Amino acid sequence: QIDEYKFGGYGRGINEFLEPNGISFLSDGTISVVDTNSSQVKLFDPVRRECVLKFGQAGTRPGALLYPYRVAVLPGHDLLVMVQRSPRPMIQIFDRNGQFIRRFGNDLESPRAICIDQQGRIIIIESKIMKVHIYDATSGRLWGQCDLRDHLSFPTSVCVNDRHELYISDNESHFVRVFDYNG
Repeated sequence: QIDEYKFGGYGRGINEFLEPNGISFLSDGTISVVDTNSSQVKLFDPVRRECVLKFGQAGTRPGALLYPYRVAVLPGHDLLVMVQRSPRPMIQIFDRNGQFIRRFGNDLESPRAICIDQQGRIIIIESKIMKVHIYDATSGRLWGQCDLRDHLSFPTSVCVNDRHELYISDNESHFVRVFDYNG
């Protein structure tokens, strides 16, 4: 049996979205939703399914959001890690209260997917330029990167397990490819 429910709807209200994209859970079950076209992040109570906090405003200064696209939660810290899409792609980190911590990843061109491993490395997939980037969440430094052109056609999503294996879906080739980034 599947229990089905929904929350939200189209609009600018506290419990509404203009373009919900990324979604992730905080450690207490709070649901974080990135609303791309409103340049906001909304946190929802998991039981009442009502927005308990929203933050973000459009802009380019540190801490402002401009088309946030995907979100992941840094394990053990409840930090929200967001990737923004064009025209200003980058990674921004906020605490669960919406306080800006840092931004980096100005080398990104067209980020599509994000996940975070147990060591706090942020993994970004770029579909158009066919790359995976791995950043250290604490320093923001690039830890590694790999060209995917010889392996995939159009990578669209990524997840990682505790053995440092990246599972990357390819929606043009119709498969999931697994990469070990430990060497």
